[in-house]
Amino acid sequence: MARPTILIGIGSGGLRSIEAAWKLSQEIPATINANQRPLVEFIYLETDGSNKAISSDIISCPLTLLDINASKHAVEQDLAVTSSWVHNQNFSDNVMNGAGGSPVVGRMTIWDKNNRTYFEGELNKAVGRLNQKSLEKPLVYIVGSFGGGTGSGTFLDFAYIVRDVLSNQVEVQGLFMIPNTGLADRVIYSNTVCCIKELEYYNDENNEFPFKWNANPPKGYEKQNTPFDLVQIISASYNTTLAPVSYAQLHEEAGLFLYLNMLGLYDVRRKSLVDASGNIIVSKYTTYGLAAVHYPENEIKELLGNKLASELLHNITDDQNYP
Repeated sequence: MARPTILIGIGSGGLRSIEAAWKLSQEIPATINANQRPLVEFIYLETDGSNKAISSDIISCPLTLLDINASKHAVEQDLAVTSSWVHNQNFSDNVMNGAGGSPVVGRMTIWDKNNRTYFEGELNKAVGRLNQKSLEKPLVYIVGSFGGGTGSGTFLDFAYIVRDVLSNQVEVQGLFMIPNTGLADRVIYSNTVCCIKELEYYNDENNEFPFKWNANPPKGYEKQNTPFDLVQIISASYNTTLAPVSYAQLHEEAGLFLYLNMLGLYDVRRKSLVDASGNIIVSKYTTYGLAAVHYPENEIKELLGNKLASELLHNITDDQNYP
């Protein structure tokens, strides 16, 4: 039986990636035994209210804010919440059309109590549905982009929220993308560098996550419990000498990776990481390996098109064989 899995997409990049995995899951033949089908739940969180999922199977948890300054004030007034990070921050009046590349704006959306409570409720429902079919500990993937404001501002918080809600009885993995479009390069680069630095710091077992959003001692915050058990980071193409990989293609690649893990390939991949488990530098990080190898689709189409055009022109001008 496939391992129970929860795919959590953050922002538009996360949504498109888990949508790609969902599309592949719909192609499984009806003749396949139910025990061999992936046990998976899809959840996405988005600050852009106009960004909708392609299927109702993908549960929406909006991260929109009608009045972000009111949410900020509520955080500052709640003595049980760590509010130091929002002091002296200036926000726009609302968040309905995305975080605008700002990690602070993105983070504020999940620290809003209503948004966070709604997500926690949907997460518990997803676990409940999986538990009806399997009691095995679920594997949770948090999928998003480091370039924009939503993913870069919330990816750490979501990892700890998942651990807290599920009493730390869960394996949490991160799959993060570095885009090459959508925002100015300086925004993408600065957000990505900050995310990698944060990830490096909090994935060190000696550094404790200092933030909390309620008075109860959160589960999974202990130093030995880093936010992610494993992390994969993939990037769109920046090297023009290689076959270009667009951001949209990156979503498809991420979706295929998630889908294959849903089917059970994860356990096979996990065994190959035994040698890295004792290395303090690489033990939390892994790559796609050969799974990331893809054909240069555009170049192949261009070559075939040129060959076909050449043959057609030759036939037209060959008056001996084609009078």
